[in-house]
Amino acid sequence: MTASQSATEQLPETARLDFTRGRIHATLAALPGSSDTELARLKLLHESAMSRVALLEDQLNPAEEREQLTSRLMTISQDMTSWADRLELEHAGGSVRLDLSRLTVVTDTEQGPAPLFRIGSGENWIGYHLVAHLALHRYFVRQNRPVPRILMLDQPTQVWYRSEVEQSTGRPGQDSDREAVNRLFRLIYDVVRELAPHMQVIVCDHANLPEDWFQASVTHNWRGGERLIPQSWIDEATP
Repeated sequence: MTASQSATEQLPETARLDFTRGRIHATLAALPGSSDTELARLKLLHESAMSRVALLEDQLNPAEEREQLTSRLMTISQDMTSWADRLELEHAGGSVRLDLSRLTVVTDTEQGPAPLFRIGSGENWIGYHLVAHLALHRYFVRQNRPVPRILMLDQPTQVWYRSEVEQSTGRPGQDSDREAVNRLFRLIYDVVRELAPHMQVIVCDHANLPEDWFQASVTHNWRGGERLIPQSWIDEATP
């Protein structure tokens, strides 16, 4: 404690207040003056900072967070609903959405919500999983989100290839199955083409459709002895 501080504390209350005011006045008088331009600049900085604080407070508001999440899920649901109808999936006439609380796909029908585990058949399970993946990736790409832009699918059409003959030819036997497989691959093709070059889908499957757009998309055709791992590699590694 300095001598001046000790002496000030011994003064009466009114005198101490006057002394403090005097010191404040002397300090402010010693500061350089500000022009109107500088004051206007500082006012703009203050208003900008207050706007930023208000925006951050809104983002931390639980109600605003729920509203933002709901809005984004509705955008994704629109794609899922449209594509489920295009694939002619069961209950596709209603709204199709993601249920984050149960981590599943739900279709809203006149009889109420139908979660995926209540919808039968492998065709529906494959179809609904596909539209969910594609809708999420489409949203991530369009919003430039830091998500790997690649989707790997292994035999998504296996429910339509019921025999070894069908697997070897790459074409399902029944007309309805061929149409379903065509719809599935055409959807993948159209979504990738829309998002190109920002999205890649790699499919390993028995399907080998004759359509030009499908054949143009085939990179490797592992048939007739040609395999993912060439036999020569296996022979070379065998002692």
